[in-house]
Amino acid sequence: MPYAPAEPTDTRPAQRILVVDDDDRAGDMLRRFLQAEGHYVSLVRDGNEAVALLGRGLEFDAIFLDVRMPRLDGVTAYRQMTVRLPMPQVVFMTAFSITPDLEQALRQDGLEYLQKPYTFEGVREALGRIRIKTGRSRVRHNESDW
Repeated sequence: MPYAPAEPTDTRPAQRILVVDDDDRAGDMLRRFLQAEGHYVSLVRDGNEAVALLGRGLEFDAIFLDVRMPRLDGVTAYRQMTVRLPMPQVVFMTAFSITPDLEQALRQDGLEYLQKPYTFEGVREALGRIRIKTGRSRVRHNESDW
């Protein structure tokens, strides 16, 4: 799927982004797109790896988190993150339908989601909303606190 990088005159600062997706093709495609946009991207394949990275003190401005994954799914990983972290900036990704009630609940809690297959413009918009909400604050935690 081709994509167009952001305009060269775009002066938005690069973000550190974690992509968590067990689908190799989808995860790699999102990683490549975000890197082409000028962001620093880490890619892991399940929720356990994501929680472990945050536990080691790595910082991320946003986390793209697949909902359904083996070992530790996205929702459970998010719950583990929120036990210790103040409001991680997560964009849930799902191939399953989102009901209007669930969509409203996610938005009320300040959470983002993308319906698979998502568009690259949808990814840009989700990151833009996170920037506005947070002023680019990073998700960080120390390993000793886990």
